[in-house]
Amino acid sequence: MRSPAPPVGTMTDQFGMMLLEHVQESHERMDTLMKTFMTEQSEAHKRLRDTVHAVHVKVDQFHNLVPLRGSRRNGRFEVVGEEQSAHAQDRPSLPADKRRTRSDRSKPLPSIPDMGSVLTTLKSSVRTHLKLMLKFSTWKELVSRSPPLTDEEAEAYQTGRFLCPCTENTFRIDFIHDWKRFPFNLASRDFFVQNMLKTIKGGGFEFDAAVIPFIIQAHVEHVLDSHMDYCRRKYREAYNLHTWDAKDPDDAEMIAEQEAKMEKDKKRKAINSRKKTLFNARLTVILEMGLGRHLILFDRLLPQNMSGDETDGPRRVLPMTYRVVESRWQSVALKSFLRALDAMYREDWERPRHGQRAKGGNPPRTRLIRAGGPVEDGYAPVGLWRNCYDSEWLKNLPSYQRRALKIINADYDFDVTPEDDDMAADASWARDDAASEDEIEDLIIMFHHISLDFSSTHSFRFTHS
Repeated sequence: MRSPAPPVGTMTDQFGMMLLEHVQESHERMDTLMKTFMTEQSEAHKRLRDTVHAVHVKVDQFHNLVPLRGSRRNGRFEVVGEEQSAHAQDRPSLPADKRRTRSDRSKPLPSIPDMGSVLTTLKSSVRTHLKLMLKFSTWKELVSRSPPLTDEEAEAYQTGRFLCPCTENTFRIDFIHDWKRFPFNLASRDFFVQNMLKTIKGGGFEFDAAVIPFIIQAHVEHVLDSHMDYCRRKYREAYNLHTWDAKDPDDAEMIAEQEAKMEKDKKRKAINSRKKTLFNARLTVILEMGLGRHLILFDRLLPQNMSGDETDGPRRVLPMTYRVVESRWQSVALKSFLRALDAMYREDWERPRHGQRAKGGNPPRTRLIRAGGPVEDGYAPVGLWRNCYDSEWLKNLPSYQRRALKIINADYDFDVTPEDDDMAADASWARDDAASEDEIEDLIIMFHHISLDFSSTHSFRFTHS
């Protein structure tokens, strides 16, 4: 007897479920493929940006190296380049037969100002201009010349009964009342900023003419406000010493505390200054003695990460001897590496390299390591290799602090064997008398065109003669 056939509806439902599952799997596979494709595109775009950045760096290197050849002929250290006409700016690539003439080589390319140095100059200019307008050289003198407003004067100024117009001759700041809310100080702040801007635009300070239009009111205000925090603190210290009575027991105690605090701050600043000097000396060894590969380490370090030192006592005897204040976070390997750099720096100071004059000034500091000497925690930098940190120090840290250090799980190679880095090789190649000047210029033109083509079309392509 024949078995009954299954219902048609059941077959249709099973087929539909199978079809839906197949479509869903297809969509999931497509989604996975699209995510993979977008990830690969993002990585390719990042590699492209890195490649273009490397090309720009190479262009800068070539532009800096070529004048070294020209300086032997004419003694001028100028960046050579070529001038384009206005109608050729939209097509940066030169014709294949375009060659620069001798006169073209002396035309400098426009230089890009170093904004870091501009900010440094602005800070120095604000400090100088403030001293000039307030007419003081010491904080004690400033307290005498610019006493704070009395309560009656402050109230009268706010109500308009006490008028004190701001001019170059009557400029005054109240260092006791609030800097950004007290109306008297707000008027002085605005007058100083406007006067400073006029002085800069008039060429009163050593700013490049190309950057003067970019220095605006907000820049001067920010620098002045930052400097005013320091000025108000120093003024208060001098003001307290000026107003306290040394014969009064309470005031005498406060004077002693204030002087002790000032001495402590002075000692701390001296230690930080020596740390910076030590860091710069070690960095000099890295840059000038064939150890450029260690820049990857020094890029993660700051002067505050160096070990401190202190003198044996208040008596000043030259040459000074300093006891090293060990940093607990530094491993033995890192300490040995840094002290090897110190030895190389001292040897270079004592025996200058061929062609160099002996360095003047005081010799490098004598830093002694003594058993049972002072030890401090120090400031541990983030992101160093695991053998840069002391293992016992790491064990005593809470787990969240260890994670915050972002330690690289690999050992750093502290080898101090000198070797030529790429920059030294490039400089040697550029100074080689056997190198053809035309070949060097062709390379510069090629890299210059790469930079222009990328910036104009947002696509990376080579064009060369």
